[in-house]
Amino acid sequence: SVNAALTMLVADRVMLAGTVRHTEVLLSDSVSRTAQGAGSGFGASRRAGAASFSQQEVHLSLGLADPLVGAFVQAAHVFESKGELGALDVLGAALRVSTFGDLTLEGSLSRYADGTVLRLAPAWRLPMGSHASVQPGAAYQRWGGNSYWNGALTLSAYGDFGRVWLGGKYGEEVRPAYLHEAAIYNFPETIMYGGWAGGTFVVSGAWGVTAAYELSRLRLAATASEPPWQGNLHLVALTLHRRFD
Repeated sequence: SVNAALTMLVADRVMLAGTVRHTEVLLSDSVSRTAQGAGSGFGASRRAGAASFSQQEVHLSLGLADPLVGAFVQAAHVFESKGELGALDVLGAALRVSTFGDLTLEGSLSRYADGTVLRLAPAWRLPMGSHASVQPGAAYQRWGGNSYWNGALTLSAYGDFGRVWLGGKYGEEVRPAYLHEAAIYNFPETIMYGGWAGGTFVVSGAWGVTAAYELSRLRLAATASEPPWQGNLHLVALTLHRRFD
């Protein structure tokens, strides 16, 4: 995916941020062979002759940035994505308390044509010295009358150059919306586990760039007419961001 993000201080400690995200999914021949029976998701897109499909997202957030307490509200829209679940809207909010590390709680509602996905995700970033931190987290989702749980852990190191991180997660997720990443996973497959790595680097003054990689293990459950399917999703993201103070 290729992204552009702007952050602006519009009043004392009040921040306005916007992100535009374009994701291009390339489907390999191995996906074609292992997903020939799938009737939806990546298998269906490949069987229909699509070598790729794309997704466009627009995110807008407004929040309070204080050293001890922070909060923001966020809205996002996903435009029609060829071969997947179509357009959708996401509304969310997050709260941060920074007495020891950063304790955060993020919540979102993703409204699809076939229902709404609720997601709640607490996390706690704990400092390890002056240049590193560890962040355990969890997520709860409610979708289609079912509940889904997962846990995550991220290790970070930071300095004048910016920040680098490495992490992983385990547990089922369905159509998650990650507000802090301005990313929406708009596909029917269930995420079983995954891992990620990346870095945010200061380029010059208020300009910065973020490069990240994420691997997700996917599963599509069997139905009366379709066999089960499993596969890997590799996501490479590059974001250019600018801050106005």
